[in-house]
Amino acid sequence: MVSARNDRSAARALAACSLVRTETVFVYAENDGFSSVQFLLDGAPVRLELVAPWDFAGGSTTLANGWTLSGVPLGQHTITALGARIGGGTSTMTATFNLVAAGTSCLTGGTTTTSPSTTTTSPSTTTTSPSTTTTQPTTTTQPTTTTQPTTTTTAAPAVGSLRVSTAANRGGSVPLQGWVAGAATDAYIYLDADPAAVWVDFWLDDTSGLTAPATHRELFAPWDFVGGSTTTALPFRVSGMARGSHTVKAMLRKADGTTQTFSATFTV
Repeated sequence: MVSARNDRSAARALAACSLVRTETVFVYAENDGFSSVQFLLDGAPVRLELVAPWDFAGGSTTLANGWTLSGVPLGQHTITALGARIGGGTSTMTATFNLVAAGTSCLTGGTTTTSPSTTTTSPSTTTTSPSTTTTQPTTTTQPTTTTQPTTTTTAAPAVGSLRVSTAANRGGSVPLQGWVAGAATDAYIYLDADPAAVWVDFWLDDTSGLTAPATHRELFAPWDFVGGSTTTALPFRVSGMARGSHTVKAMLRKADGTTQTFSATFTV
């Protein structure tokens, strides 16, 4: 199902839907009999949801997180939801939609919508931005002197870093660079960076200069190396890796189209 509203109301089937690239949409799977749902976009894992409602981008019981389509290539895309049933077994749900640069969206262009049986309406929220006044500093003429004042330059802090935790909730994380796995069986690796980015691609021990297919692409923060949910990361099994040094690289795609690359080496 897909909706233009974060309360999931006025939703319609995603299959055969045309969406416009400038939209932010709210995608979810309808089923109460699952213990978890793994979402894939065009065959690549995107998010594991452990609690209903089963939102493609995560969310809460009342509000879904939005999926911004500006960074998604134009054309047809398929979302697959793999639901693990509470009583055992799995169910697969698939929907293919078309993304266009401009035109009529199936959510706003007069297409009939089907509301879910339970509709929650969020209260309207009006945000008033405070006025910002910039005051130019007064220019003061310094007296002539043979001694130049000392200038101290403080380096800007690094923006974003690869980190690792031995806990699924990412608690107690440390920099991945220089980390030694030791007796650890599983590691929870993630990129601590701008949550408003479009996506993050990850590579393990890449020798192609990041031209080979990524090991994993994350479309939503937190930017987990193996995927996960907003509260729980999926484990990366380090105990089965070859002994020695390994390198994780990540490329963050920003909303303005620019990218930022990160790299960290650890030892097993």
